[in-house]
Amino acid sequence: MNVISLKIAEGFLETEIKFNKSFNLIYSKNNSVGKTTLLRCLLYAMGFNIPNTKNFKMEKYLFSLKLKTDSGKELLIKRNDSYCNLIYRDETEKYYSLPADVNELHSIIFETKKEKIISNILGAMYLDQEKGWTLLNRGTVIGSIHFNLHQFIQGISDVDCSDLYVELNYIEEQIKKYKSMLNVANYKEQIEKVTKVKDYDSSADKFEKELAILKSERQPYKMELDRLENVLKKNTDFKKYITSMQIYVVDKNGEHIPVNEKTIYGFKDNINYITAKKNIIKNKIAQLDNQINNLLQRYKKENKLIQTETESLIEQFDSDISKIFIDYYSVENMIRNLNEKKVKLKNEIDEKTKGNYKLITELHNIISTYAKELGVDENYVKPNKDYIFTSDLKSLSGAIFHKIVFSFKLAYAKILEQYSGINIPIILDSPRGKEVDDMNIKKMVEILKRDFKNHQIFIASIYTYDIPKLNTIELHKSLLENMVSIKKPE
Repeated sequence: MNVISLKIAEGFLETEIKFNKSFNLIYSKNNSVGKTTLLRCLLYAMGFNIPNTKNFKMEKYLFSLKLKTDSGKELLIKRNDSYCNLIYRDETEKYYSLPADVNELHSIIFETKKEKIISNILGAMYLDQEKGWTLLNRGTVIGSIHFNLHQFIQGISDVDCSDLYVELNYIEEQIKKYKSMLNVANYKEQIEKVTKVKDYDSSADKFEKELAILKSERQPYKMELDRLENVLKKNTDFKKYITSMQIYVVDKNGEHIPVNEKTIYGFKDNINYITAKKNIIKNKIAQLDNQINNLLQRYKKENKLIQTETESLIEQFDSDISKIFIDYYSVENMIRNLNEKKVKLKNEIDEKTKGNYKLITELHNIISTYAKELGVDENYVKPNKDYIFTSDLKSLSGAIFHKIVFSFKLAYAKILEQYSGINIPIILDSPRGKEVDDMNIKKMVEILKRDFKNHQIFIASIYTYDIPKLNTIELHKSLLENMVSIKKPE
């Protein structure tokens, strides 16, 4: 794949940068004028989820990228933030939403349907100034984009480990959850040590409990008061009813006696008893209401004078945590078992990945050859096919590490070309590290000139290079220093 040109437009202004199909040097005499930004814009225009640089917000601009695929198809990609449309030479258009459709877009640009290659392709072609020169075979390429050599090789070799990865991801999530449970258990233990009690109650909990007790004591009194008031009402209604009936009784002497509250035996005493009992209960309720009110006032006062909002939340959290039961040893055993399964799955993935012995051996030989050519002692590049998957980087530092990373990257590009027919661009941001001298840089360039003639090379640097037909894009003050008015179509 070859990038032909890149336009960056803002409003009615635009600037266009043209590239040749071999070597392109993005050069400035000073740092911080836009070299890294231009490389990121190039990748952003291809659809990659690239982070902004300090003073350049890419979502503000419209990017128009012209490129030619390995099969000779000419494409125009227009990207504005998360919207992207792909225009073919016959003016057929396809629209994409990014980052959701990025793999579909890249399958057209790089002319492969292999998802494992597509999702790892940036790690094979881009050496970022910040992280790229430390990325060997796994980790972050830039922003949220990662590279995994196992998956990259699986894509090239058509090895399907999807079921194993689903199970591995599930187990890793379970391990995270169980570890969180252990953290909660440890936190609970700290609470118990500080409070010296196992069931820790916050002031809010204590308040709720005291309030609940007082309310439960008040409830039966309130029910009895309601009953007595109902009895008194019925007696009053009965008194009115009897009086209104004007009923009389006749005694043994023949005297007529009216039936009312005065003549009904015990009626008044009964009313007095009920009234007295009602007043006693009212006093009980008043006492409880007073206790409830004092409790509310005390709680409000304590919150205002003693506790801040944060302290109150922490106290409540501590109280909730203290009530959780966690069997520490059972959780530890579960984590141990899950880790054992995780190791077995990784070994199974590893074995399947390394099944293509020819590819692995060839990849290792390419790395070793380039590393030795760059002056790296063979002791640093072990004669073992497993070395390319190493995570032991403690012995590597400075210029040695810089050159080994460069060797790995070139090997990825070369193996991708040989096995999949994909010629990715090689993008190097600031290849001259603090400990890499002119001789090493010259050797790196010689390798690129000799072995990567089918690849488009981009180098961002404050240094110049002795390369025939080098296309130099010089930046003086900023990337957008040459913005001009957009030409209207005739």
